[in-house]
Amino acid sequence: MARILIVEDDAASMDLALRIVRLARHEPITTMDGETAFAVAQATRPELILLDLHIPRLDGFAFARAVRREMWGKAMRIVAVSASATPPDRDRAIAAGCDGFLAKPYYPEQLRAAIDQHTKIAERKHSVRLLAWACHRRRTSPDRYTIVAITASAWGHDARAWHGIRSLEGMVTAGNTRTRIVIVVEDDRPIGELLAGVINDEDGYRAILVTRPTEALHTCQQVKPDLLLLDVGLPGMSGLELYDRLHADDRLRRVPVIFETAVSREYGPEFRKRGIRKVLQKPFDLNELIADIKELAPPVAV
Repeated sequence: MARILIVEDDAASMDLALRIVRLARHEPITTMDGETAFAVAQATRPELILLDLHIPRLDGFAFARAVRREMWGKAMRIVAVSASATPPDRDRAIAAGCDGFLAKPYYPEQLRAAIDQHTKIAERKHSVRLLAWACHRRRTSPDRYTIVAITASAWGHDARAWHGIRSLEGMVTAGNTRTRIVIVVEDDRPIGELLAGVINDEDGYRAILVTRPTEALHTCQQVKPDLLLLDVGLPGMSGLELYDRLHADDRLRRVPVIFETAVSREYGPEFRKRGIRKVLQKPFDLNELIADIKELAPPVAV
């Protein structure tokens, strides 16, 4: 169940939105003007805001900009709901900080679909933020905690645009010899996005996230990585099986590998048999991951 703030000054529109939110089994919070909505959002921290753009005392555009300026508002999903649905209105709403736009009048199933979409994104972002805090334990400074949490929480807005994952078109080309390519193979997407984002925060490194072993095999045929970060527990093919298939290719035989697993002792003999030296036990410190990456694939001197 998510908290959903409905900001709407029209009684009939408010009633319809309330019914749909309740049918979706979420917790509705209602306000009828922008200033009150801002105070309520600050106090209740809703996962999603359904925002009429033409509201009194602070219009929807100004409200969205004000929320986005606040640290607590950067991760909230905002969907603009308005009868003014021209392309300039939509563009202005997105520029103000809205994540989506729904034109009035709408069908109930359209609002329900928007609620389902954006509450799922909010849930994923929340899990990534928690993971960032869990992984950055005592060795990381409080400032670093904050930066990583904010960065991770923003990924849900447009993860592919932010770090070019899942698209070779978003990569630095092979001709750019200053960039180390790290392929991250992790079937848990929030964890994978966190790891790829942290790697991409490092100058001279570009991470590509793939979630399936078959996808990893295909990607490694398209581009030769400088390092592989593999989860052991992958669907359909274990990380160790994937390692064996990749290292059977002469082109990839010398590519260094870091494994991550929650049960490293169980796989200890298999790691030793293959001469694997770097195994990270989940949950691990992300600073340790970056140190291992730089040891196995040092940054290229400029």
